[in-house]
Amino acid sequence: MKLRNVRWVILLGVVFILIWGVLPGPSVQAATITVCSCDVSSLIQAIEEANDYDGADTIVLQSGCTYTINSAYAADPDGYGPVGLPPITSDVTIQGNGATIERAGSADAFRLFYVTDAGSLTLEHLTLSNGLARGGDGGDGKNCGGGGAAGMGGAILNLGNLYISGVTLADNTAQGGDGGIDPGSVSLGSAGGGGLGGNGANASGNNGGRGGGVNGGAGGIYKGDGQDATGPGGGGGGSAAYDGNNWIGGNGDFGGGGGGSVGANAVGGSGGFGGGGGGDFYDYFNSGGLLSGGPGGFGGGDGGAFAGGGGGAFGGAIFNLNGVLTIENSTLTSNAVQGGNGGDGSDANDGEGGSGYGGAVFNYDGTVTINNATIADNQVVAGTGDPAGQSGGGGIYNYQDTGTSSLTLVNTILSDTPAGNVDCYNNGGTVDAPLTHVNLIENNGAGVNACGVPYSTADPQLGTLADNGGDTWTLALAETSPALDAVPVI
Repeated sequence: MKLRNVRWVILLGVVFILIWGVLPGPSVQAATITVCSCDVSSLIQAIEEANDYDGADTIVLQSGCTYTINSAYAADPDGYGPVGLPPITSDVTIQGNGATIERAGSADAFRLFYVTDAGSLTLEHLTLSNGLARGGDGGDGKNCGGGGAAGMGGAILNLGNLYISGVTLADNTAQGGDGGIDPGSVSLGSAGGGGLGGNGANASGNNGGRGGGVNGGAGGIYKGDGQDATGPGGGGGGSAAYDGNNWIGGNGDFGGGGGGSVGANAVGGSGGFGGGGGGDFYDYFNSGGLLSGGPGGFGGGDGGAFAGGGGGAFGGAIFNLNGVLTIENSTLTSNAVQGGNGGDGSDANDGEGGSGYGGAVFNYDGTVTINNATIADNQVVAGTGDPAGQSGGGGIYNYQDTGTSSLTLVNTILSDTPAGNVDCYNNGGTVDAPLTHVNLIENNGAGVNACGVPYSTADPQLGTLADNGGDTWTLALAETSPALDAVPVI
């Protein structure tokens, strides 16, 4: 190649870096993409390119960069709620080199990563912070409010393959949506249930409100039922106004709240997994008693009189949904789940509060392997209501529904969940964590809910999150910690 042509190629490369902040790889083959700035748009461009390339692609971040995301990249991809970065649809590795990816404190709610069922994401030497996955609130209606939606995976929702090594996940939150209420307005229809991608719509005149999210069910037109959600994350539609007939609220899909209903014998819509039930009409027409609201899904609160149940909250840092999750040499701390509050109902018959499970990790019918990790000081908080929700599994909650849920723990510390909650809880799944795997679980689940047999249940004596010499901040052990020099026999 002539020198003039070489200079021209170099000049094009420099222009590309100045405009995009990334070094391009080959056109369609596997590539290594270097992000040359600390700008979020450059990171987004790199992920988009990696998704487009064939094969396994690697994105290299600059050491010490903080990528602060101010708004969601996508509002509701596949119905699972807003995400700050492009959904992972191929085989992508991000080498962090000590960088941080965070959601801006003033930004609307969104998680940082969403790995689709076709995607595979490897994260190395990186910090993920301040992600917030919040379920939509149930809408309000003169007759009945909708149920709140679930909050799932504050930092990451994984449906594919997720491998984490040398990563710190801190201060991420999953929060359930609140149940809707009767605001005493002139609208006579019932409200829609919340969705993972947005609030349920309020009733409008005699018509019911639409369920939240892209897959929300339609509200009932006057003299009609609310419609069921059409896909994941959708809330059920609220029913039309009472006209002497019973109009039923639509059911929420996975994560979505149920729609409100109206009528002497009507039933509020059911919440999907984690969604609150829709509120039910006050039974003026029979004995003057209260009809029960629609049932919430697992972890979601039941609806009450006029009020929706609160949505559940799962996986403050990571929600693993039918996926494969591997965590090695990583720290998960100060993450939280907060169940949604039940709506304020009639005659003190409020909607039930949503529950909070898995302060750091929630595994739903997936496979989780954790090796040499510290999972400590993660919170699980129940939503208020009548009654309040429940809470459990501050570090890990392993839940088996209709599939197979497995958890393997090796040389891992689980500790310091506040308020007396257990650090690890198994609900129907399988756990591979025998004594020889040398785990420390300070407060384990009991009986069939235990996460194996720990070698110690003592206080591990962890310090605060600090710079202890690696690429990311970690929790150092005190010199007298029982976890020092414990080596797994595997």
